[in-house]
Amino acid sequence: MFGLAVGTANAALFLAIARLPVAMAIVLQNMAPALVVLWSLLTHRRRPAATVPIALAAMIIGVAFVVDLPAAGTGQISLTGLAYGLLTAVAVASFSILGP
Repeated sequence: MFGLAVGTANAALFLAIARLPVAMAIVLQNMAPALVVLWSLLTHRRRPAATVPIALAAMIIGVAFVVDLPAAGTGQISLTGLAYGLLTAVAVASFSILGP
């Protein structure tokens, strides 16, 4: 399963980049840590420390600014590209959870 998740993450990222601005695809990929926290919350019934949501928000905002997402604009966002970007995040979260 780990290898499938890695392959899916790579393929989905390139498919997202083909349909979205690179900055947007990267921001979507970097949603993976939030999905790992959500997975932990749902499966272990453990609430994260109060600093975790703050750190996740800071990470997402930081990535958005590093890749200059505000300047990239949204224009006509491809829903297919958006789906591939979110699939990338799910796959990265999966191999983070399944990894050795």
